[in-house]
Amino acid sequence: MCRSITNRRHVTLEIASVNSWPVIPAPRFGMEMDMEQNNQQFLRAYKRGNKEIMDIYHEEAGKIGVSDSTLAILGALCEIGEGCLQRELCTELFMNKQTVNSAVRKMVKDGYVYLTPGTGRQMHIRFTEVGRAFVEKNIRPLLMKDQQAFLNLKEEDQRELVRITSLYLKNLKQQLKKV
Repeated sequence: MCRSITNRRHVTLEIASVNSWPVIPAPRFGMEMDMEQNNQQFLRAYKRGNKEIMDIYHEEAGKIGVSDSTLAILGALCEIGEGCLQRELCTELFMNKQTVNSAVRKMVKDGYVYLTPGTGRQMHIRFTEVGRAFVEKNIRPLLMKDQQAFLNLKEEDQRELVRITSLYLKNLKQQLKKV
């Protein structure tokens, strides 16, 4: 369900109410609410949406008995392809080296992956048979549902979601660089 509201700049905004997302009361625009309060409400709604997405993946990780990092890494290995390096996972997942290294060591210990030597100190990450079976049973179906949720959006909405998210990230990085 969507509802439209028009802000003080006379821009119509669509606010989606998605299943368990907290519904934000429709802001009352006009004299009693200034633009800053309006922007605060939309920022909170955006953050709640992001938090709920993170919570969904956290819950899915718990259901299959792995950490959030392990879930992300196993998913990335499916998408990038096995044999990738830890630094590729760091780049793909925006995780630091320590987090990826700890998760990979635990996955080796749990029998999901093994490491093969590369150039210098590089180690390639590969699935064991147990890991491959685990991924096929638990990770690939989750990736397919994630992909289908995105594909269920109209193409123009997919583009807009990517465009706006990229714009927000660019602005956030610029703000964080300010002293």
